[in-house]
Amino acid sequence: MDITSQVIDAINGWLQSLATHLLRPAIIADGELLFQTPAYDSVGEGGVMGSSQPSPQRSSPEANAASYSNRRGVGGRRSLPIDNRPILLRKPDPAADLRPQRSELARVLAGFISRDVAILAALDDHRYLDQEQVRQLFFDGQRHAQIRTKWLRDQHLIQRWTALQPPGWHRLHSVLLNSARGAGILAATRDQDARPYTTRAREAAEHCLHLVHDLGANGFFTSIAAAARHLEGEGLYHWMGEAGCRREYRVRGARITPDGWGRYLTPEGDLVFLLEWDRATESPSSSRPR
Repeated sequence: MDITSQVIDAINGWLQSLATHLLRPAIIADGELLFQTPAYDSVGEGGVMGSSQPSPQRSSPEANAASYSNRRGVGGRRSLPIDNRPILLRKPDPAADLRPQRSELARVLAGFISRDVAILAALDDHRYLDQEQVRQLFFDGQRHAQIRTKWLRDQHLIQRWTALQPPGWHRLHSVLLNSARGAGILAATRDQDARPYTTRAREAAEHCLHLVHDLGANGFFTSIAAAARHLEGEGLYHWMGEAGCRREYRVRGARITPDGWGRYLTPEGDLVFLLEWDRATESPSSSRPR
């Protein structure tokens, strides 16, 4: 072997040794990250990946729109923030998109209670509610809300999307929305054509660009409803979120629409108001007409 070949062999050996020492730790670290990352369902809502303990709960003396983006609900869970978009994880559920047979319809309706119909109706009206908002509207306790919404999921009537907020993969409140199957059953309880209901459910699942904004506007109203629940002689009588306002104002041919409409009853009379939910995502020129 000539001197040139010996030099080339020596250089190749040195490069191989260098690559082994530099790349091996990185490959091992990548493997540990890939195979030791816990399943998302094992990360509690309000906790961070790698820790089984929930994040510290921040208390707030009152519920208001300004604090919604950083508000934590029961158990230290946090609602969707308004500053950046979360990561949504959807579990495929083919049965949720199937129209129920007559025998299935009778079986599901036999297990229905009036609150189940009200939950499906609220999701039909407002497109998206998170787990905490459903609890605020329909339940006194977190555990009862979890049990009943799980029953609705087991019947393939609603969908639940896991919401994660980077960095740190913080688990937010799960997002709930009607499935096409649940929308069809809601229509059956009202003896109405199921097609408009299923169309709205599919559109909510397929076109979720405004999900964070819609949840923010809906959260404003659910916070008012929860705060007024135990007040004597007053409360939120009715409200319409951004999705409902878009539908109603389009019918009237309006050029601009509010993000919400509410009617609050007091002993002195009722208060009707409009909501503009500003997430600081529009330029002043585009929001000025409102």
